[in-house]
Amino acid sequence: AISAAPFDGTPQNPARSGDHGERGRAATCQGISLAERMPGRDTGTWMHGPMRLTTFDTMRRSTMQRIREEFRACCDGSGHEARVSAALLAKHLHGLAEVGQKEAGLGVMALKDKQVVALRVCQLMQDMDLRNNGRVGLEEWTHYMLLEEARIPSLKVSLQINKLLKAALRQYPRLLEDLQRMFWAADVSSEGSLSLSDVTDMYRRRLWHFSPKNPRGLLSEADFAARRPEDLAREVMDAMDLDGSTYLSYAEFMAYCLGRRKQPVTLHFYDLTNGAASAISPWLLGQKLDGLWHTGVEVFGKEYYFGGDIFFDTPAATAFGEPLKRTSLGFTLWRQEELHNYIVDELRPMFNRDVYDVVFNNCNHFADKICVWLTGRHIPEEVVHQPESLMQLRVARVMRPLLNRWLGNLESNSERAGEARKDGSAAPTPGPTNCRPAAKPPLMPGALVSIKIFMVEEKTFGITV
Repeated sequence: AISAAPFDGTPQNPARSGDHGERGRAATCQGISLAERMPGRDTGTWMHGPMRLTTFDTMRRSTMQRIREEFRACCDGSGHEARVSAALLAKHLHGLAEVGQKEAGLGVMALKDKQVVALRVCQLMQDMDLRNNGRVGLEEWTHYMLLEEARIPSLKVSLQINKLLKAALRQYPRLLEDLQRMFWAADVSSEGSLSLSDVTDMYRRRLWHFSPKNPRGLLSEADFAARRPEDLAREVMDAMDLDGSTYLSYAEFMAYCLGRRKQPVTLHFYDLTNGAASAISPWLLGQKLDGLWHTGVEVFGKEYYFGGDIFFDTPAATAFGEPLKRTSLGFTLWRQEELHNYIVDELRPMFNRDVYDVVFNNCNHFADKICVWLTGRHIPEEVVHQPESLMQLRVARVMRPLLNRWLGNLESNSERAGEARKDGSAAPTPGPTNCRPAAKPPLMPGALVSIKIFMVEEKTFGITV
């Protein structure tokens, strides 16, 4: 059986490629059925069944050769008319699974094993069939396999690319074929990735016209004459690169060509104690804390944060002042209107005044949700769990209701992302370009306006309100 996963030189288990732990070894043991050892859709690299031990012959094949050979093993017809249907794919997977069963000494496939194969076929066809006609050509097959090769699941690149591509193919049926032809022209190694020299050669031969810094997005003949191919290649690689590697993947190339542009994501840290935490934490906790953290997420030129309501404001100019430190979390390909849709549909029911809790549902939990959706990366774990560790202190438990009232009822003159309309249009309900300021209620007697920590008799701490 030929797998689309590239061989990295490490011997692989017969049951699964890419899994060298206990689960991979257990798959070859007696009594483990196919249904129990088949990897999940997002947890394994086995795309088309068990993989035999890699031979020297398969090591010499390029990624593209192996992908095309596997397509020919599944399809009917020849040339441009070759297609893979659900029935053909099921037959191919079923045959590979039976071989795996026999090699593992498990006998014939049980009913639930056949059901697993059928489910996998449905999943694959749903992901590969971009034109929704029930049959997949070589272009769609290769597209799916190379997106899997890219392995950037944190950004959900495949989801974004396929959503755009499906819409574009209805208007431009040859778009996928044309974009792949541009990529294959540069991919001289047929490995599904491009080096700097590959891209430089495209500009030297004037086959690529991408220009991220050109207002038109494309190079003219005068631009080619005025600039070095090496500089043009570095510029476009920097614009397309998402994971900081020295190679461009097929997924990065397709995302750029379909109009996605990476946006930096930065996490801002604010110390709610204005420096007091670092001074008193060694005495209270036995360890030094740099701050009692509030966090906000900067993206699309705005800073998003939670304080009873969900706000976005001018970065580093919120009611919390200047951030004590900033941390880059990489890039996102999502757009601002998509982020607003996510906030409205998913986060607003989870983050509002009624459910704010300074320990279990605060600004840091909100920032973590936003960062995972944007980049696939969590904010530092110690920041998320810091309030829980502080609850061991009696003074922190006493202050909890006051902090809930203070931090869970923030008001500012910032725009409120939680009120963004999905279509972004101007309407009575404010959209991202038409937001009303959040009203600031008058102070009531007994309202918490600030917290000051002071020392009494050298070791006892209290608060003044």
